[in-house]
Amino acid sequence: MPPASSCCSGDTVPDESPIYAGAVTAGTTLTFTNVTGGVSYFGGTPTDGPNGNSTVLISTLAYEGVSTINDIAGYTNAPVDALVGVFLNSSLPTSNPAPGVLDFSSPTSTPQLQQIFFIGDGTIGSITVPTGATRLYLGTVDGFGWANDTGSIDVTVNGLSGVPEPAAWNMLIIGVGVGGLFGRKRLAGRI
Repeated sequence: MPPASSCCSGDTVPDESPIYAGAVTAGTTLTFTNVTGGVSYFGGTPTDGPNGNSTVLISTLAYEGVSTINDIAGYTNAPVDALVGVFLNSSLPTSNPAPGVLDFSSPTSTPQLQQIFFIGDGTIGSITVPTGATRLYLGTVDGFGWANDTGSIDVTVNGLSGVPEPAAWNMLIIGVGVGGLFGRKRLAGRI
């Protein structure tokens, strides 16, 4: 969403936004490797790895009261703090209707446009980029209020368009701050 947009428990753009991982081409496959690190949805010392904490499962409807937010599909049975992704096209998500909610108890390798999907530690295998997708964003699962999240997850995204492969992206999951490094990006964001 545009800068200064707000959503869900006072989160704002860009401070609590998902992280742009790169351009994608519909029909190609992506893999996620070298996934390391940990985050905490309640602040303090990060305790949960990229697969998240399976003892705390999040449902968008239960935590937000809606199944979609800004026309991005929500999810159910998502481990808090898990690494997730979402494919978007070149327009704002609000210009297209959201697809159905995904149940993370059965991860998919073929998410739809504007449908949040599970990545975790990357062992799910390849993900097929959906028709119409031009961009990939990454973030972590939280019920609401990402501003107090702490920690970091490093992930290599293989198969992005227009960048040398494998493209290494370093995702820093903190409430505030974005800084760039040559060849790697230090990023902040949540989904």
